[in-house]
Amino acid sequence: MVRYFNLSYTHHMRIVLTLLMASLDALLGLSVPLQAAEPVIVHEWGTFTSLQDEEGKAIGGINVDDEPVPNFVSSVAVGVAPQYDLSGWRNLGLPPYQFDKAWISGDPRVTMRLETPVLYFYPPKSRAASSVPPLDVRVDFHGGVLSQFYPHAQFSGLPLLKFPGQPQMDGQFPYVDKVIGITEKTTTRLDWKDVRLGSTEKPIETNDLVWTTPREVRASLLQVKFSVPDSVHPGAFTDYTQAEHFLFYRGVGHLDSPLRLRDTIRGKVGTTTSLRIFPQGSDDQRYSHAWLVQIHPDGAAAFKALSSFGGAKQKTATLLHPLATVDLTYSASFKDSDFNVDNLARLKASMQDALEKEGLYHDEASAMLRTWELSYFKSPGLRFFYIVPRAWIDKVLPLKVTGAPTDITRVMVGRIELITDNQYSALARLAAGPCPDLASVKKAAQEALKNSKLPKEEINAFYRGEKPLSDLGITIPPLVQDYLSLGRFRDALIVHEQQQHPSVALAQFIKDNQLVPQAN
Repeated sequence: MVRYFNLSYTHHMRIVLTLLMASLDALLGLSVPLQAAEPVIVHEWGTFTSLQDEEGKAIGGINVDDEPVPNFVSSVAVGVAPQYDLSGWRNLGLPPYQFDKAWISGDPRVTMRLETPVLYFYPPKSRAASSVPPLDVRVDFHGGVLSQFYPHAQFSGLPLLKFPGQPQMDGQFPYVDKVIGITEKTTTRLDWKDVRLGSTEKPIETNDLVWTTPREVRASLLQVKFSVPDSVHPGAFTDYTQAEHFLFYRGVGHLDSPLRLRDTIRGKVGTTTSLRIFPQGSDDQRYSHAWLVQIHPDGAAAFKALSSFGGAKQKTATLLHPLATVDLTYSASFKDSDFNVDNLARLKASMQDALEKEGLYHDEASAMLRTWELSYFKSPGLRFFYIVPRAWIDKVLPLKVTGAPTDITRVMVGRIELITDNQYSALARLAAGPCPDLASVKKAAQEALKNSKLPKEEINAFYRGEKPLSDLGITIPPLVQDYLSLGRFRDALIVHEQQQHPSVALAQFIKDNQLVPQAN
């Protein structure tokens, strides 16, 4: 009996001490090791975007960015090329695009865009955020370059430029070989060191919805401290602290989407257009949710939802299609009666439900969809969304968090932009010529803005390419309107069309507007 009493007493005291330490933890903000049963919750969302032709082949040159992030975001020496330059270049969203520190616009090696992954962190329910030990976070991108990130992270994976005689610059700027470019073997990495949950610092103020919308989540505020060499005083360092509600990164890559969509009967009059779905790489992955969506310029939308397809039991191989395929032919046609502006709300609700079933919290899923409101739901076009299998994410974009036990949920949406009949028709008219004159349209737009009485911010929206030039009341020639109607990847579509069906007019347009990288 005495022996039993002593053990019970000891166990009782351990409980008391544990509760006491937890209380002191919360009071003093001390960091102590977490028990295995108390993981830090880590949630991530993001998008893999690609553009495919009717054969399901990836189209390169999609590294333009019409939704740039705020200028306080860090960039490596190479990065995503915006369609306008935040440093002051005004081109009204029309080429040639100038951005001296970003990726060369129209890089044909870029076949995948890794868009806005964000990582949220939540302390265990029994712990204060400030009591969680500092975390180290590492992400690798196999087949691409992690070109932008925030807060501060250590970038690695590319060779560094040499600056003989300039030690303050030597080895500070990574680069990609211009001849080889990005390949499937390119691997880059980001390391966030000493990430703290909880902060007395405030995030940088911004009105950019692409940045403020992901902040509207109940995750812990994060803090990263770092030092950089002082450019004025050799050997000295300057300390900085950055606070944010999430870890952000994005990049560009040379890799294929895990799904390939082949238009099986395009161009056959009187038949129904359909898509054949081919998995690429691992052929036994199962896909939980997918949506085929078409959006008209007036906002009317039609969509078809597909759930639970793929996997070993649905594989076939035929002589016509020797690749292992999902045994699925998917109707890709919509009747006029299928389009309705109310369908967008139903589509969002369907995607919200799927994202939550995959493990995101309600506010996280909502933030993701609202962040991508423009490119997901408002931009005209035909696109295929799907939930990317976790195994594919972990293979292409492995993530590691150390410093405490973690429970990691990663939910990525794959987005494949497809070429519509209207886009094919516009490309045919552009190919027939004559070559559209963008310079005269720019001049007319600049003159209209100069003489306008619009507020400064509205004028800047035109210069940034955020508002359509047609709102200025200027005359836009039909062929220029055809070019604009091709959408965000219009330059990539024109270069691809010229490769498939060369024409004098397209060749001149590509040359005049520098739609492919120019040799130095």
